[in-house]
Amino acid sequence: MSPAKFRPFKPTYSLSMGASPPDALGIESCSPNDLILLDRLYPSRISLRKRIIQTQPTEMILHSSPASIPAVAELYTFVLQKYLPVRFPTHFMLSPSGTLFTNTITHDTHPIAPPPHTNPSDPAPALKILATTIEEDLMVLLPDSKGLYSLAAFACCFPSGAAPEKRTGLTLDEIHHAPAPGDRLSASMNRLFTRLRPGLENAVRRFNWSITTDDRLFALSGNHMYSDDEDDEPEDETVDPRNCMLRVERQVLWKLPGSHAAVLTVKTYMYTLAEVKAEGLGEELARGVEGMGEEVGKYKKRCFWGKDVVEYLRS
Repeated sequence: MSPAKFRPFKPTYSLSMGASPPDALGIESCSPNDLILLDRLYPSRISLRKRIIQTQPTEMILHSSPASIPAVAELYTFVLQKYLPVRFPTHFMLSPSGTLFTNTITHDTHPIAPPPHTNPSDPAPALKILATTIEEDLMVLLPDSKGLYSLAAFACCFPSGAAPEKRTGLTLDEIHHAPAPGDRLSASMNRLFTRLRPGLENAVRRFNWSITTDDRLFALSGNHMYSDDEDDEPEDETVDPRNCMLRVERQVLWKLPGSHAAVLTVKTYMYTLAEVKAEGLGEELARGVEGMGEEVGKYKKRCFWGKDVVEYLRS
């Protein structure tokens, strides 16, 4: 199956999430069957994820705080035992005893019970298995005594602009003040996380998009401009739009029924601008780029690629 074609760009870019009305901001219900998606890129993407985990510092890819261990264990068992073998029975199977999980695409086999956490301060072995079984990056968030959600665990092989390790333990408000812009985003996300009921049937999804000047999936830098970057960077820097990509993140949010931890999964899609133009959507994407606004445009480094990309889309 070919990768899905998502085109979430609109003339006005919004960073808000979970405000009212939700449909105006891109929040929509997500079918349980669509929590995790598979397409023909799955084998190459999983191979890339394994390579990234082997070659990059572990703490940049995987992390589990002691408080998140019950939630990570619940997530592991749910994905390997209850979701994948049911949703994709020809690709993921359980042994006759029900104790082993087999990925028929990669031929990996794992125990249904999550690996033991011999040292809670180290990245959880369960997260590594999840990160190399599904293509989606995942983040586990837990509420504090004030009801504010913070990042407690993650398995992230396809970051775009910042390592999740720098955000571990931060609340949504802190995450979206440093370095990303968005007072409204952090507040509306926390409201959404708080009111979301546990259970996969209550999952919701949204899309985030940006333009990148290359096709890197693992990008710890280069895609964003942060508040401490130089303000006088040249705005006339030339880029080749033929190498630029439309990067779309499909974000699904749901709560585990046992621990009630919030889980955010992110599947990243990369499309060439030539592909978007061929669909007759060049003008629509150009208007989306122009409608980002000053704050978001700076964060997404529009000053570097914006002029060349818009001219190309309209050519």
